[in-house]
Amino acid sequence: MNQKRYAVSEIFYSIQGEGRRAGVPSVFLRLAGCNMACRRAAQGFDCDTDFTKRASLDGPDLLHTVLMLAPSCRSLVVTGGEPTLQIDSDLLKLFKDSGYFVALETNGTGALPYGVDYVALSPKRNSPPIVLTAADEVRFTLARGQRPFALPFIPKYVCLSPAFRGLELDAAAVEWCIALVKEHPTWTLSVQLHKLLRIP
Repeated sequence: MNQKRYAVSEIFYSIQGEGRRAGVPSVFLRLAGCNMACRRAAQGFDCDTDFTKRASLDGPDLLHTVLMLAPSCRSLVVTGGEPTLQIDSDLLKLFKDSGYFVALETNGTGALPYGVDYVALSPKRNSPPIVLTAADEVRFTLARGQRPFALPFIPKYVCLSPAFRGLELDAAAVEWCIALVKEHPTWTLSVQLHKLLRIP
């Protein structure tokens, strides 16, 4: 049995608010801790994770909490912070054995354990080196004037997310991202619905 404990910021049931799986009901497991500190000056947006909230749970406790929160949902999104700092194949096996589809949201700077079904890469400027060699989708959050930057691999799908200013969508960023998508028709626009619609 996996006795490792994980630092957890929050666990909640909602819908996926962005990317190619937007609208899918999912349980979100937000792990605490990150290897970056995103600020508007460098990234075009501020980190929206509250790292003051932190609980310590082992794998079976996490699985039980997720199961009780949404008994009929088998879509799990592991996010952060930066989840690759903690997540491992033992934890993934617990969820996979219980029938979960596991999506991971990462900045790409840590290795992925075996068992992830879907990888959403959200690369950050001036980050440690990206070690991923593939991802199911790449999400760039952009302020006006920013552009996607080169990755170590050619993405299958690129989603552009206009930056928010707190809970308010930046109109200039929206206009900019729409122009970029029209310039590059294989890219898609992905507004963060959970922020736009105030979905908890």
